[in-house]
Amino acid sequence: MRYIALFLAMIFWATSFAYTKEVLVQLDAIFVMWVRLSVASIFFILAAPFLPWPQIRGSLRPGDPLLIGVMVLSEPCLYFLCETYALKYTSAALAGVMAGLFPLAISMGAWIFFKQSSPPLFWFGSLLAVCGVAVMTFVSSPVESSPNPVLGNVFMLGAVLLGTTYTLIASKLSSRINAAFLTAIQAWGGTVFYTILCFSPWARSDALEYSNRVPWGHFPAQVTLDEWQKLIYLGICVSVGSYGLFAWAIGKIPAMTVAILINFIPIMSLIFAMIHLGESLSVVQVGAISVVLAGVFFRLMGTPLIDATPSSTPNRCGREGCIQADCHGARGKRWVGEIILVSRTL
Repeated sequence: MRYIALFLAMIFWATSFAYTKEVLVQLDAIFVMWVRLSVASIFFILAAPFLPWPQIRGSLRPGDPLLIGVMVLSEPCLYFLCETYALKYTSAALAGVMAGLFPLAISMGAWIFFKQSSPPLFWFGSLLAVCGVAVMTFVSSPVESSPNPVLGNVFMLGAVLLGTTYTLIASKLSSRINAAFLTAIQAWGGTVFYTILCFSPWARSDALEYSNRVPWGHFPAQVTLDEWQKLIYLGICVSVGSYGLFAWAIGKIPAMTVAILINFIPIMSLIFAMIHLGESLSVVQVGAISVVLAGVFFRLMGTPLIDATPSSTPNRCGREGCIQADCHGARGKRWVGEIILVSRTL
């Protein structure tokens, strides 16, 4: 059951690229994100009475509001803006493959800010993945489903950097602050951010038809039933469902096993985009993607399989006789669990 939950979470995120690409054909990107986050916000408002508020209030420290503000600004506010515009200009298949850079970016951030090291084979695989993405970006030519692939891939790279910033901050906060509360704050903050943008004339597209009721905003003239279904799917299944399933699975499966499995999300995104949207790739792009996948393989070979599942002694790091919560071993294991739990929640 635990692997089924993890597999469903991976499917939800992998399909989000293609479905977002579809709704962007007739709908404004800002409106799409506003609806998606509003749906998630409504869910968390309904779930708010069940959150452990006394524990949450007791876990907050001075300076946390600033970190939470930067986290929310990074993701979902600016992250989804970059990701959505990336899907407007590049194909869902290429965007999904570029998401494979997340482990590299997160590992580099962990190395710089948290002094967390990775084996040489991991870095070799990451370098291969970066080279593959670079080739994939610069050989892409404009087609109907990808009118400006270079610009789209640049937006997706920005999304990776913003998502990494969010993940590093969230991993630090989630060690003592309820993860569901942090995700709810993201949804509520993102809804406020996109509500403001939705009622502003900024970045309106001349190719889209907008509603006359709000002539200065991003509201479409009409939304079809199929588009509403996809928007609700993105809000519930992706923005909420992936988090819940990942949060449950991480307590049942060794964290590094989860880390290995989510490396295959780009492959699932690629396959779904080719089947559902009929996107095709050139021979050079297929070669570049093969390099990316080879990089993922080497990265997995260089990833230590640490079991970060909870034990009967929660704070024990694994060394005989050590039960200190803040020792190096305990921090290392908590880091692995947290980095997977809080990444890609929205």
